[in-house]
Amino acid sequence: MLTVLSFLLAIGIIAMVHEIGHFVVARRKGVGVKEFAIGFGPKVFGVTRGGTEYNLRLFPIAGFVDLKGMDPEEELESEDEAFRSKSPMARAAVLVAGALMNIVLAILVWWTVYYLQGAPAPMKPVIGLVKSGGVAEQAGLRSGDRVLAINGQSVESYYDLLKTVSISPGIELDFKVVSTLPSVPAIGDSTSSMASETAGSAANAAVNAIAARNVKITPVPDPKANGAGHIQVELITQPPIVGRVIDGRPASKAGFKTDDRIVTVTGQPVSSWSRMSELIGRHAGQEIEVGVMRRENGIDSFRTLLVTPEASGETIEATDDQGKLIKYRRGLVGITNQLAASTQRVSIGIVGALKASLKKTWNTCGQVLDGLYLIFTFKMPGGLKNASGPVGIARMTGEFAERSFSMFVEWVALLSTYIGLFNLIPFPALDGGRLVFIFLEVVRGRKLKSGIEETVHTVGLLLLLGMLVVVTYFDISKWVSNM
Repeated sequence: MLTVLSFLLAIGIIAMVHEIGHFVVARRKGVGVKEFAIGFGPKVFGVTRGGTEYNLRLFPIAGFVDLKGMDPEEELESEDEAFRSKSPMARAAVLVAGALMNIVLAILVWWTVYYLQGAPAPMKPVIGLVKSGGVAEQAGLRSGDRVLAINGQSVESYYDLLKTVSISPGIELDFKVVSTLPSVPAIGDSTSSMASETAGSAANAAVNAIAARNVKITPVPDPKANGAGHIQVELITQPPIVGRVIDGRPASKAGFKTDDRIVTVTGQPVSSWSRMSELIGRHAGQEIEVGVMRRENGIDSFRTLLVTPEASGETIEATDDQGKLIKYRRGLVGITNQLAASTQRVSIGIVGALKASLKKTWNTCGQVLDGLYLIFTFKMPGGLKNASGPVGIARMTGEFAERSFSMFVEWVALLSTYIGLFNLIPFPALDGGRLVFIFLEVVRGRKLKSGIEETVHTVGLLLLLGMLVVVTYFDISKWVSNM
């Protein structure tokens, strides 16, 4: 129920903000608005002011704005307030306003969150796991290396690294890296204290910060990601720290606790959540040893827990140590991760929060546009199978809402950015598609023949609906397989 309600609330807010943008600019440009509605379905309540009906409809989800003269065939008593009678610039402003309001919403949300809770500490591109025998290991890349630059271009985040590598299969890249890892304390066989970082390890880290080195790596195509480049490493983007233990599941019975840091699985060290999940996932129905570091009374101690992962409905294909293809049912123990971005925040004040929100929105716009480009040019790794439709977005919305209110509203900001920019794609039926026809009108000096634009938009809408059906099918398939 939480998933459904949080999804409807998120989409409702985003859509209403979008429509408010169209409404406000339309009125300022002299375009008549027949109806401004909150929700869909039968009208529940309404008033008329200034020639516009303001209605509340039965299903208060999202809303819409009905502009006069939007339909070229619509008959009006006067063309003074018709959308079609306005200048190209005025019509373009009305169309763009919705997306701009979505961007403004994102800025305001992130500004508020960053001011009240602080900005998240940046997730640096630090290598966690280097695949044995892979191209990265052969080139000399090591666990704990922080990527500073690729081909002379600064790498500020793990996204910068992944983006560059994914588009460069078969192309040699010059990595500038520096080791970030101090000496790691040994872990005993049973409960033992873990010393804090020593002055010697801090000195080692300082030396490493100076000793940057260059390694040349040629990304190899990843067949599981539609040929996108990868260097056979895993980034430390999420540490293996337990955020929540689900009652009644194997982890709860085994004695896992919130804030446990998982350090070994079946004796193999792990430094990231994904690596930990992979190792646990290979042992469905088998009792395994999981080593955790737990802080009690200010002291970190190592414990070995015995847990038997449950078999899920998902079948995994992988290679064993000899390179042979193996298949297995993924094992789950019933824990969720503790998101680093939600636990490591820095107070930066109201002005700093504004700057951080603008930077976050700018970077998010770039990431969204990159993703949309890959989708519409059929270059997205995994194709539409890796895209998320309404079902996938609803599930993620529910997960964020369950974790915390701040994570939910930040997710709303991200969705708002995505939906706003998606609407500006120059594709028929979208606001961006209508902008293309306005541009053609300016270039030609006259509008296209009546009916052509609406026909193109109808075809575009059918294509979008078809893509939505396909993505929803993959969403549901992934959901069922993980049950």
